[in-house]
Amino acid sequence: MQLPGAYAPPRGRLLLGLTETRVAGMVALQPVDALTGEVKRLYVRPTARRQGVGRGLVVALIEAARQAGYAMLRLETLEAMHEAQALYRSLGFREIERFRPPTGDDDRTISMALAL
Repeated sequence: MQLPGAYAPPRGRLLLGLTETRVAGMVALQPVDALTGEVKRLYVRPTARRQGVGRGLVVALIEAARQAGYAMLRLETLEAMHEAQALYRSLGFREIERFRPPTGDDDRTISMALAL
């Protein structure tokens, strides 16, 4: 994939979380339709975790989605990613019915959404 690709403005975004010396994390916003955006690729370097980088990225992405005119954000995360789920829930995301079919026996994802 060539960046920003599907994450290009005006409907998409690719945000970086920075420390004083390096990129600490990233998150992307991908358009789904006129009213729905999807949170993609949230990642925070292990050395930068538990410092508010992920929260800051998702908060900034929520604001970017509002400014882009979305009414809802959705996402998928792995069932095993309890910290990520807790972060999303603390920001108002709620579990919803899966919006993609399972891709195989090892597909253990949950879907979440936030009304904007």
